[in-house]
Amino acid sequence: MDRIGAWRSYPEKMRADNHPEPTSIILVEWTEKHGVKLEFIQPGKPAQNAVIERFNRTFRQKVLNMNAFRFLSEVREITNI
Repeated sequence: MDRIGAWRSYPEKMRADNHPEPTSIILVEWTEKHGVKLEFIQPGKPAQNAVIERFNRTFRQKVLNMNAFRFLSEVREITNI
């Protein structure tokens, strides 16, 4: 996220769902450090975060489902992360 922030500037706010993965302490600390407001969607309402839900589905269908990976390094190589 720091690479994106350096390239495009940091967002004013980020929206996340209420699952434990995206609400980790690391994310909370990062948003506080960079002055980014962290908002949460209502539980059971994924339509409130429709853009990222669509991205996740498309990414899964076009990239992850089409490849069989043995190692995390293979995923990183194909997705360029």
